[in-house]
Amino acid sequence: MSRTYRDPIHKEIQLDSEDKAENLIIALIDTKEMQRLRWIRQLGTGWFTFHGAEASRFPHSLGTMHVARLMFEKLTKEMDLEPALKEEYKALVLSSALLHDLGHAPFSHSSEAINNIKHEIWTEKIIASPETEVNQVLEGFEPGFSQKVISVLKKTYPVKFLSSIVNSQLDCDRFDYLLRDSFHTGTAYGNFDLTRVINSITVNPLYDCLVVSGEKGMLAVEDYLYARYSMYMQVYQHKKCLASDSLLLKLFKRVKFRRLLLEMDLNLQM
Repeated sequence: MSRTYRDPIHKEIQLDSEDKAENLIIALIDTKEMQRLRWIRQLGTGWFTFHGAEASRFPHSLGTMHVARLMFEKLTKEMDLEPALKEEYKALVLSSALLHDLGHAPFSHSSEAINNIKHEIWTEKIIASPETEVNQVLEGFEPGFSQKVISVLKKTYPVKFLSSIVNSQLDCDRFDYLLRDSFHTGTAYGNFDLTRVINSITVNPLYDCLVVSGEKGMLAVEDYLYARYSMYMQVYQHKKCLASDSLLLKLFKRVKFRRLLLEMDLNLQM
């Protein structure tokens, strides 16, 4: 049985339950921790500036997993991997890509200054906790698999190119969010040739990392890097976005201060 997600960026994201790794992804998608991401806005308070920026972290997570699969299939075609090992690596990469934003709080990055904790820390805690559905699904797939996923996210897994797919300068996360954020903000700054970039990357066997091959590949990657620069300058660092983030932070600081005053007043009355 297959499952298809219609996506505005990648068109169709299909998952086949007959494939062991993709069946794991289906189970992870259905966990309450993943479903929570449907209510976390991708661009924080960005919708005040770009009214179309209403998308959540959920489709971004699916898109990141999809791009990771494209990258993994392309890279492993060039490798002589045993089928069982390739299957394990695929499950590990797709799970890590899908879960990479699991720890985001409401308003995404905008709230990190309020909580004073990075979402990566919460992501690791959720994956590692035996009380979460995500952890139970991962451990049901293979004992100790949750720690393997964490090691990929933290870039400590011994097979380094797997972490590079998920977290590097040429990773599935950046590839997806640039195209997705550009689409939902109604801008063209983040557009680049994803297919050309993926086809131009390969694994350096000496350093076990991703590299770019060919002059045309270099041009495509340069275009991607400029798209990223443009999105930061024109969208993520837009003065109105920065202003709304600042107001949100001040709002929570005021709430904390008033609560402190209330607690002090109650203590004095006692």
